[in-house]
Amino acid sequence: MHADTDWKNPPPRRMGCLAIIRNPRGGILLENTSYRDYWQLPGGGALANEEPHDACAREVAEELSLDAANGFRVGSLLVVDYTPPTETSVEGVNFVYDGGIIPTETKLTLPKPAAPGEKPEILATTWVDLYDLGRYTTAHQVRRILAAITVLSHPGAPRDLVRGRDRGAPTEPTETPAAA
Repeated sequence: MHADTDWKNPPPRRMGCLAIIRNPRGGILLENTSYRDYWQLPGGGALANEEPHDACAREVAEELSLDAANGFRVGSLLVVDYTPPTETSVEGVNFVYDGGIIPTETKLTLPKPAAPGEKPEILATTWVDLYDLGRYTTAHQVRRILAAITVLSHPGAPRDLVRGRDRGAPTEPTETPAAA
């Protein structure tokens, strides 16, 4: 039998708030970060007491200088993806929002390093066609992105994911920790 959650000392969890930003050709904007060995969607972790939608908007503004002033807005929630804990990370829940369509030539300004001698958080961005996602990111990330894109065209598609898969679908063996 499991004990109920201690509400005064809850278990640690990451809450990721990500955006699917597309160009007019359907390419997906990905970031290359200094702390991962694969490309990922723009966005990041919510701060304490920050709503996921607001965290997504804040993170995209911090990472890419995209905000309401240049036409960017965080749209509807597309999928929620649960990621179990790994050897290197606590469990997490990722909220993936519709970041809309922006022109391919939109100027993206990446943040400077926090201190002299440090690597910048975001190293580069690129537009990736759906068929080419596997060359840039993990299988988990590809499934998450494709599930979110499916919801855009089929609103009744599954939105409740575990490691990028429909929660109701049969599971496959667990991936390596780097794929989280």
